[in-house]
Amino acid sequence: MRGIAGQFAALVVLALSLGCEDTPHAPTADGPPFFTVTTGGVQWLPDQVDPFLDPAGLVTLRARRNTDDGGSEILNIFLLTSDAFSLASYRLDGDDPGESAAQFAQWAGPSDSPDLLAWFVTSGTHTGALRITGANTADSVVSGVFAFEGEDRLTHEVRQFRGEFRVRYTTTGL
Repeated sequence: MRGIAGQFAALVVLALSLGCEDTPHAPTADGPPFFTVTTGGVQWLPDQVDPFLDPAGLVTLRARRNTDDGGSEILNIFLLTSDAFSLASYRLDGDDPGESAAQFAQWAGPSDSPDLLAWFVTSGTHTGALRITGANTADSVVSGVFAFEGEDRLTHEVRQFRGEFRVRYTTTGL
């Protein structure tokens, strides 16, 4: 399979709990945001990262990248927890947005194209974890690391993804 180059999206789903405390050494709003991923020894940097928190308990982090050949890539990570801002690790083992999960998709065209080339997803067999390393609710900043193994549903190729992030999130309305 071709190397990773293109639009890469990450969707991290976390839950926001009321009254949670900021973590020790919480990231400040002054530092630079970043989102990096390594797969197969190759580093991948997205063109765009979109993190969102839903007041009902859903956090979404999405990173995207366009490939040089006109295609796109997206990484999604979904995390469900009652305390997203604690220094804790969360298991990624589902392939459904209603579960803690991770997904990576590659398209021949834009991400809304029907030409899906690969779709790596976590499952009960291919799992991972996301660890929150810092959180600052006052400045809407969260940082962490993740690693997961995804299996392509069509080819059964297995690929490992590792990364870290420090992002400012936006709260979505409810």
